[in-house]
Amino acid sequence: AEVEWKAGGFASLRKSRSAPAPKPEHPSVAEAAKCYPKLQSKHRDKNVFLPWAARRSESVATHTASAENNSLKHGKWQLNALVTGIQKATALALEPLDEDRLKREAMAMLQDKARERMKLEGVSRQQQQIVLEEMRSVLEEHVKAAGSDSRGSEQMPGGGAGESGDAGEDGGFSGDPSAEFARAPLVEA
Repeated sequence: AEVEWKAGGFASLRKSRSAPAPKPEHPSVAEAAKCYPKLQSKHRDKNVFLPWAARRSESVATHTASAENNSLKHGKWQLNALVTGIQKATALALEPLDEDRLKREAMAMLQDKARERMKLEGVSRQQQQIVLEEMRSVLEEHVKAAGSDSRGSEQMPGGGAGESGDAGEDGGFSGDPSAEFARAPLVEA
């Protein structure tokens, strides 16, 4: 059987589609539309903040030529440059801690203070020297004891047996009140 072709010949076979029935709006949405007419989708811009609305997911390009990726790289470079600058400035402003120098200065200050105190009390120069030697040895012993407990034996700079030799058999403290100053531990643990 031969069939003859006509333009639009199958049009009669198609079923007509009816538009889907509109979904009824929830009563709370209808009420909100009355109270907030500017937030209705037909009256608002796409950038308007919508309270209680779910967040829209934003697509961010991650390929190497994207503007976001370039901006991120530039920001990282700026932060790295800032960190480097801060580290250089800090290194220039702060000098390294010299513990030996601090100890020498502290020892010199203690000796000056003890010497001035003994001058006020009228102690002779020879007796002052003996007291200062005793003070140095007491401090060194204390530092050695503390150093062996924590980090090994460390000697206090500033001398041991000094310029005028030994303090004598009885320690050179012939009842002098300033000699008691040297026997007392000056630095507490």
